Amino acid sequence: VEPKEPLPIDCSSIRADIDNLWPIKDASFSSIIFSHTIERTQKGLDQLINEAYRVLEDNGVLIILSISLTSLIGVRRLLQVDGNHWCHSLYSDFYLHAKLIDAGFEIQPSIDFPIKSKWLPYYLPKAAMLGYKMTIAQKKEIGAFLNTSMN
Repeated sequence: VEPKEPLPIDCSSIRADIDNLWPIKDASFSSIIFSHTIERTQKGLDQLINEAYRVLEDNGVLIILSISLTSLIGVRRLLQVDGNHWCHSLYSDFYLHAKLIDAGFEIQPSIDFPIKSKWLPYYLPKAAMLGYKMTIAQKKEIGAFLNTSMN
């Protein structure tokens, strides 16, 4: 994604700690993608979501690809059945949406990605497809946010 105005740094090589403030000007991006990022934050969602909100321009889009706590893969990761210990945090869709709304985002229709599981019998295809989730949130314009929060 190319910013509308040049940033003082090369965006293709930004490296930032997800648990700390980012070295990016306010309203610099039209979109941000978190691909399996929220599972790794140790300080929780608030700071991460607030930083995304800060660097997104009005009507900017935040796309979050994650494992839902309520999915079969999420339960396996939570119980560490599969031996993966890289997840610091898993969140339910409801909790994630509530945090995004509190920060000033509007939730757009989300997408579930089917994942076939070798752990489930072939006759449970729907249960075997509960896995990854794409959550799409759009930053509200500040005026629209103030009008809805006052009503």
